[in-house]
Amino acid sequence: MWSVLADWTLEPTVIAGLVIAALLYGRGVIYSYQHGQTTRLHWWHVLSFYGGLLVLFIALESALDDAAEQFLWAHMIQHELLMMAAPLLLLLGMPTLPLWRAVPLSARRASLQWLMRKRSTRRAIHVIGRFFSAPATCFGIFIVVVYVWHLPVLYDAALGNDTIHAFQHLCFLWAGLFFWSQVLPWRPGTPRLSYPRRAAYLVLGGLASNILDTIFMFSTGVIYPYYAALPRAPGSITVLEDQHMAGALMSVTGTLVITVMVIVMLGLWLQASERLDEAPVRPGQARLTSEAQ
Repeated sequence: MWSVLADWTLEPTVIAGLVIAALLYGRGVIYSYQHGQTTRLHWWHVLSFYGGLLVLFIALESALDDAAEQFLWAHMIQHELLMMAAPLLLLLGMPTLPLWRAVPLSARRASLQWLMRKRSTRRAIHVIGRFFSAPATCFGIFIVVVYVWHLPVLYDAALGNDTIHAFQHLCFLWAGLFFWSQVLPWRPGTPRLSYPRRAAYLVLGGLASNILDTIFMFSTGVIYPYYAALPRAPGSITVLEDQHMAGALMSVTGTLVITVMVIVMLGLWLQASERLDEAPVRPGQARLTSEAQ
C-alpha cells in the first residue's frame, strides 16, 4: 500500500484548493437546505460536484501524474480527465449558487449594493458575460486551448517547468468548463442551444478533437522531443508506440463521453417534444405552437 502511495504527488497547493472548494460548496448546500432554497438542487447534484473534485484529485495527485512525466499516453489520460470528465461532473453539481451562498450574507449584500450603484460596471459585466456565454466563444476557447497547448514547443515547455505545467492544467480545466457550459444547465446560467443543436455542438467538438487523436495514432516520427530524450527501461514501449497509444486512448475515451452525451441530449429533446405534444393548446397559442415545431 505504501509503495503505491509513494508514487502519488500530493502537492499541498492542489490539495488545499480542492479542500477549499469542497468546504465552500458544502457550506453553500447546507445554507440552501436551511433556507429552503434547494428546489432544484438534488442529492445527485452534490454527488456529481464531489465526484468532479475526486476526478481532479486523481488526475493531479495520483500515480497518473507521475506516469504522465514518463509516458505520453498517461499524460493524455490526465488531459482527458481535466477537460472532459471533471468539468462535466462539476457543472452537473450546479456549483454557482451553492458557492455564492457560501459567502457570508453581509459580504453578498455589500457586493450587490455596490454593483447596483455602478451602472457602467453592470453593463461591462453583462457584455463580457454575453460574449463568454456564446456557443461560438465557448467552442473556440476549447479548440484553441486543446491545439495550442499540444504544440511541441509549448507542450515540452510545460513538462520542463512546474509553473507553466500548472497553468496548462488550469487552462484545460477552464476550457472544459466553457465547452460543457453550452450543454449542461448550471443555474443561473443555461445553455443557449436547443437540445438538437447541443447534440450537433458535441459532435463537432468530438470531430475537431479527433484530428489531434489521429495525428498521434498515425504518427511516423517523434512529436515531442521531451519523451524522446527520456531513458527507457529495456522492454518498455518505444516513443512511437507511446504516441500511438496516446492517440487511441484519447479517441476512445473522448468518443465514448461525447456519444453518451449526444444520446442524452437527443433523449431530452424527444422527451420535451412529447411533453409539448401532450400539453393542451389554447386557441390563441395554436399558431405559435405550430411554428415552434
